[in-house]
Amino acid sequence: MDAFTNLTAVACPFDEINVDTNQLCPTRFNKLPVGDPYLQKVMFHDQRFTRDGDRRNSDFIFNREPYAKAKIIVADRNWGSDQVVKVRSTRWLPLV
Repeated sequence: MDAFTNLTAVACPFDEINVDTNQLCPTRFNKLPVGDPYLQKVMFHDQRFTRDGDRRNSDFIFNREPYAKAKIIVADRNWGSDQVVKVRSTRWLPLV
């Protein structure tokens, strides 16, 4: 693997806090192996597609230009944390 040195790309501002791993990749897709080309299609699946799963949700930021081609995510607090699940289930305030 080559060392990471530079990335020039579109950055997408994802203005939501407490984005847990189940939002990033819904549990029903967890059996996909890392590196599976289908994995990129399931990321944010429940936000990117309508309830029937057939149409793209045009309100979701990653479905709009120029962010549809973004390779960088500028995230808010508590990004990709399973701790969010504990916060929701116990009604504790998230740690800042």
